[in-house]
Amino acid sequence: MDEGGAVGEGGRAALGREGPTPLYHRLYVIFREKILGGELRDGDVLPAELDIARDYGVSRITAKRALDDLAAEGLVSRQRGRGTMVTHHYRPAPIRAPLDGLIATIQNIGARSGVRLVSLARVAAPAAIAEELTIDPGTELVAAERVRSADGRPFALLATHTLPAAAAAFTERSLAHRPRLGLFEEAGFAVAAARQRLSAQLADDRLAVLLEVEPGAALLRLTRTMYDQAMRPFDHLVSLYVPGRFEYRMDLTRSDDEDGGWKPARLSVGE
Repeated sequence: MDEGGAVGEGGRAALGREGPTPLYHRLYVIFREKILGGELRDGDVLPAELDIARDYGVSRITAKRALDDLAAEGLVSRQRGRGTMVTHHYRPAPIRAPLDGLIATIQNIGARSGVRLVSLARVAAPAAIAEELTIDPGTELVAAERVRSADGRPFALLATHTLPAAAAAFTERSLAHRPRLGLFEEAGFAVAAARQRLSAQLADDRLAVLLEVEPGAALLRLTRTMYDQAMRPFDHLVSLYVPGRFEYRMDLTRSDDEDGGWKPARLSVGE
């Protein structure tokens, strides 16, 4: 069978030949994400090898290799005459955090998750970070990387660049055990405002290792700049989240404006 092509008869896009990753592994990743994301649950029976081969435009050997790899990881059980059955127990418990109520949101996440410090160093400000913090490129900053986990699985990588004065209380121990907001206040920097943006990016090899995802997996990217009471930026954060383990939620109410738009609703964190 030709292992390329257009759309399979089952309505799924056939796997093309592009990219260095073997077809069987790409097919494995598709089903693995369906299982880990809860689309396929414990006890569900996967399509037969021939059906998968037809739907995804691959050979039966490719389909068999992908299913065998799922079985080797303990996500499915394969039995002759019974097919391939999902054995993974899905736990639908992502940490929830509304976009409004910034300070409460950060404190809530910190209280419900563990953190591992990956790196802490003084670095020269890259041009993009310098622009965000309105400083000259090359200015010394304190850079830190931390991985947050819940239920033993990483869900976020937090990369920060902070003015040295605001990072005066940063140590390997404090960053691993205390919220950064408290460390800012200890250094005399109260967070008065923040500007943040949501986007997405794909995991490279390093991110894949740190977040325990496949290379090329889609990540939710949140960029946040903190301002002090004089509205001077002092901290820049890039957070990369694994969508299946974390979600941002914003509750909205109808606005009284003439355009009839929406505005954030003040609901309690974690509802």
